[in-house]
Amino acid sequence: MSVTPSGMFSLPLDNARTLLANAAAFQTLVEKGNATDAKTRIFIIETDEEFKQTEDREFCPNRAIIGYQSGGFGAELVGSTGWNVGGPIEVRIEAEVPDDYRNNYQWALWWFLNSLGAIVTDMRDLIAPNRGYLNITDIKIAEAGRLDPDFYNGAFLFGGDLVLTWRGFEG
Repeated sequence: MSVTPSGMFSLPLDNARTLLANAAAFQTLVEKGNATDAKTRIFIIETDEEFKQTEDREFCPNRAIIGYQSGGFGAELVGSTGWNVGGPIEVRIEAEVPDDYRNNYQWALWWFLNSLGAIVTDMRDLIAPNRGYLNITDIKIAEAGRLDPDFYNGAFLFGGDLVLTWRGFEG
C-alpha cells in the first residue's frame, strides 16, 4: 500500500524533490527528459530503499540526496491557534565529471559550479513568479567541491550542498 506525503515533515521533503526534478538543468545533469524521470535520481535520506542500496556505491553517479538539516526544522506557535512550520532542507547534488574535464581539476570544478549554478537558477526561476512555489522561500549554496574518490570507488565526482528553506502554516 502506498502512502502520499502530506504531513508537516513529509511534505517539505517531497516539495524539495519536486522543485529539483522540475529544474531543466538537473534533468540534463541526470540525463532524464522530464521531471517524473528525474525524480528517480533524487533520494530522500533514510526513506528511499533504493538510496540505501546505492549508498555503498554500486556506482550511482549524477544524483541528489535530500534530507533535513540537523536541528533546524520544526513548528512555532503563532498566536493562540496557528503554527509556523519550516526550516532548512539540505540537498546534496553529486555529479561525475565528464571525460573532457578529468585531466584538468580547474576545468572540472568550473564545469561542476556552472552546472550547480544552472540548477539553482532554474529552481529560482520556478520559485520567483509563484512566490514560494511549493513553500520553498530561499536557496543557498552551502559548499561545493571534489568528493573523496576512496569513498566513491575511485570515481571523479564533485558534490554541492544546497540549503532550501521551507515555510508553511498550520492553523
